[in-house]
Amino acid sequence: MSGDGTVADRFDLVARRSDYLGLLADRPRSERELRDALGVSRSTEYKARRELRAAGLVRCEGDEVALTQFGRLARRQYDWFLGGFERLVDARPMLSALPDDRVGVVRTDPERPLAAFEDLAEAADRLRCLTPVALPRYLPRIRERVDADDLALELVLESGAAERLSREADFAPALRTGRFSALRTDRYVPFGLLLVDGGETVALIAYRDRGAVAGLVASRDPSARAWAEATYERYREASTALEAPRPG
Repeated sequence: MSGDGTVADRFDLVARRSDYLGLLADRPRSERELRDALGVSRSTEYKARRELRAAGLVRCEGDEVALTQFGRLARRQYDWFLGGFERLVDARPMLSALPDDRVGVVRTDPERPLAAFEDLAEAADRLRCLTPVALPRYLPRIRERVDADDLALELVLESGAAERLSREADFAPALRTGRFSALRTDRYVPFGLLLVDGGETVALIAYRDRGAVAGLVASRDPSARAWAEATYERYREASTALEAPRPG
């Protein structure tokens, strides 16, 4: 493809050559390294390199191939798009459970998903939550409610989120109440799930790259609840309980 290809042409090229570009993400590599890592012939590697170079995605320096700044940003944008699309596919069973005539279009309000999440959590007395983010802003309120015997909460957290949350001052005291439990999973968690026990509501939560709530879909549909229960339990069964350190 020449340097004046369309946006669609460039996107298709990045998608087709994503493995090649991924190998260059951390450092330049020699042509031989690329052939060996990809398990391809010399001619196949040359064709990929020629296409990517013509599109301005890589540059060649002697025997080494490196990403251009454009190539680095293009690969990052492709990964972001692919991650978002994967989350959408994962959410398809829940979205499919929503009747078309019950979904309305409203003016965008950046705070609305967060407010909806907080309203659901505050109104419940028993919650289970699967989350890829640590939610440290809610920990003081969680401790306040479990101390008052006003909430029973179980969290299943992605490993990085579990490590961060466990360092918060309110974490260990909340665990010691026996009404708050936290589990760590080493699996990738593509979205959040909130299950309100004692009721029928479940919510699927989408997050932006830095952990801010991007969107929330709540449903009382039985099939949505069944999917949420099964998904939550699948992650929970592969999780390890976190324990509060002994007081010093």
